[in-house]
Amino acid sequence: ALAEGAEAEALDALAETAGGEEAVVPALRCRLLLAAFWAAAAGLGEGARVDLSATLLKSPCATGILALPPGASLADVHIALRGEEAGYWRTWEELAPEPQLRPEDAGSPDCVVPTSDTVRHEWLGDAWLM
Repeated sequence: ALAEGAEAEALDALAETAGGEEAVVPALRCRLLLAAFWAAAAGLGEGARVDLSATLLKSPCATGILALPPGASLADVHIALRGEEAGYWRTWEELAPEPQLRPEDAGSPDCVVPTSDTVRHEWLGDAWLM
């Protein structure tokens, strides 16, 4: 089901993106690289993830992809297949919305402050549910 959802998303993105295949294929390569990274790195610590990211980015499978933002590893980035940002790396931190907290909500256990981690986990959960 996950593969079917990813395929459907890629085909929809291809149809919607100006520039067609030339614009989407690099983004799909980046997504494939991210999938390989997370398949191997999910259970690793931060240092090992950084090392694995560096290794993958030097490998032949990374040929032709855009450079990551300065100082970022594959654990820190996302690539969209749709919209204006299609085909560009964005850090999870950039994607996290500005927190909108009222002072009276600050101590509530129901309060979730959006961070790069919560945005990444939400995206991963959505990807699994496609």
